[in-house]
Amino acid sequence: MLALLIIISCISFMNALCPEENCPLPRDCKDWYDLGVRKSCVYPIYLEDNETMIKVYCDMETAGGGWTVIQRRMDGSLDFNRYWYEYENGFGNVTGEFWLGLNYIAKLSSNCRTTLRVELEDFEEDRRHAEYSYFYVSTYRYQLSIGGYSGTAGDSLYGGSYNTRHNRMYFSTRDCDYDRYYSSCARVHRSGWWFNRCMQSNLNAPYSENPHVSYLRGITWTSWKGSYYSCKGTEMKVRCR
Repeated sequence: MLALLIIISCISFMNALCPEENCPLPRDCKDWYDLGVRKSCVYPIYLEDNETMIKVYCDMETAGGGWTVIQRRMDGSLDFNRYWYEYENGFGNVTGEFWLGLNYIAKLSSNCRTTLRVELEDFEEDRRHAEYSYFYVSTYRYQLSIGGYSGTAGDSLYGGSYNTRHNRMYFSTRDCDYDRYYSSCARVHRSGWWFNRCMQSNLNAPYSENPHVSYLRGITWTSWKGSYYSCKGTEMKVRCR
């Protein structure tokens, strides 16, 4: 019910700002921000040929605003141990826990030079972030290309050893294994991610109410909390530069 009220409130705000007959076709939340929108809410965006419309959650307040949120974990209410088709097309609700969909994430990252911002929260309510000035996901096996780290959480995507860094890795799920591990990282860690052999981060791992977990078994960002800690909350969001 709360999610529905949020969506209705956002639609009313958007219609007041932009009557349907005069509405532009924003490609992402940065376009809405540039139009003067400052309310964090759910807005429609139009991908590629302006015919594919999806609704996304726009963060208009953090670090200059204009962020399109592509992933959120907050309470463990949604199972992220999904098949390839689900990770490709998205699941969950953009006002709660969700994954936007690799197909849409790839299209967003191809619009322009894209920045990724990862926000993390621990169980002591400490919050950190990692920002990457270059973020691109290809349409072929949704390969990740990333670089230009800055932030307070440490670099757990681009950096690390050859066997753990996620840059240049294909996305893997329980039924589509493209990692470098002799087995399947996605099956072992019960989630979809850009696994290597296997990882130094995994924001789609099973949620744990207890922050202290077995080795790499939780929502992991090793450069901040190490390999035995599961984060309480995460958000991944992108913005055109």
